[in-house]
Amino acid sequence: KSIIEPSGVDTAAIFLFFDKLLDCLNSSFHKVVEGKIYRTAVTKNSIHHELWSNSIKILNSMKFIGKYGRVVNVPTLKNWITTIREEKGIKSLLTRHLSQDPIENLFGAVQSLGCDNPTTTRANCEDFTEDSLITYKHFFSFSLPILSNRELHDTTTELMNATHVYIAGFVAKKLNRELYKNCEDCLKKICTNQVSKDHDLIVARDYQACNRLSLKYPTKPFYQMLHNIIVYIGQHLPSKCHLLGIGEMIAEGILNKYDLTDLHCENHDEAFEKKIVKSIVKLFIDHWCTEINRILLGKRSLQLGENDPIKQLASIWHTKHKKKKNYHWKI
Repeated sequence: KSIIEPSGVDTAAIFLFFDKLLDCLNSSFHKVVEGKIYRTAVTKNSIHHELWSNSIKILNSMKFIGKYGRVVNVPTLKNWITTIREEKGIKSLLTRHLSQDPIENLFGAVQSLGCDNPTTTRANCEDFTEDSLITYKHFFSFSLPILSNRELHDTTTELMNATHVYIAGFVAKKLNRELYKNCEDCLKKICTNQVSKDHDLIVARDYQACNRLSLKYPTKPFYQMLHNIIVYIGQHLPSKCHLLGIGEMIAEGILNKYDLTDLHCENHDEAFEKKIVKSIVKLFIDHWCTEINRILLGKRSLQLGENDPIKQLASIWHTKHKKKKNYHWKI
C-alpha cells in the first residue's frame, strides 16, 4: 500500500524480524493475545519452529561492523543461535519463565514475610556477629573516642597534603603526554618509583599498583613547587580575569618568581620551561572557569572559607536569579 518509503523497507523488515524473535523468547500466554501469535507457548507442533529455522539463517548472515569498517566478532549472535537450537524434550514451554524475574519475585516474597518485624534475627539471610548491629539499644550506647583538636588538625593536614600530591600526579601525567613524551631524564626530575605515605591517595586510585605503576607518582620538590604555582595562580587570577592575555601574564609572573630549571632535563632549553608553565596555567584557568560556571548554574556552592571574589559574585548572582527558570550564563 506504499505506506512505508522505499528507503525504510529494509529497516521495517529487520524490526519485524526481531519483534517476532523476541516474542518467541518471551512467550507468556497459552493463547493468542493482541495478535501476538509468537508469544504463545512453545509446543512440538507450534509455529515457533519454522521461525527459528529461518532466524538461524538470518542471524548467521549478520555481521557487526566496527568504527574502522572491519567485521567484529560478537558472541551475541552465536549464543542466540545456540539458544534456538537447544533441545530438551519439553512438550510445552512458556519461554518467559526462563528469565530471572520469577526468581527475584520468589525471594522478594520470602523477604516480605519478615517486613512487619524489623527485629527479626537473620532478616537478611546473614549471620551477624557484630554486637553493635543486633539491637538499637547497643548501637546508641556505643560511642567512639573523641578526637582532640590536634588529632583532627593532623588528619585534615594529611588529607590536604594527599590531595596536593594527587593533583601533582595528574599534572605530571598531562605534561608527559603533551610535552615530555616519555623523556626519561625529565620524568626522573618530577616523578619517582619510591612510593611513600604521601602517595596514599594515588595508590588508592591506581588499579595496577600491585604490579606496575600506571599513574604518575610525583617527587616532593615537584608537588611542593606545583602547590606554590597553584597558590600564585589563585591569588592573581580573580583580579586579572577581565584582561586579555591573562595566561601569558600569569605565566611570566611565575617564571620571574620561581626557579623552574628542575622541571626539565638539560636536553631542553628555557623555551621548553615556558611551555611547561603555560600548560599548567592553562589547565588551572580552565578549571577555574569551570568552577565559576558550575556556581552560576547552581551545580556547586561556595565552600567554607572560600574567599575568591569572583566565585562569591557568581554565588550572589545565582542566589538572585535561581527562581528564574530560563537563564544561561557562562564564562
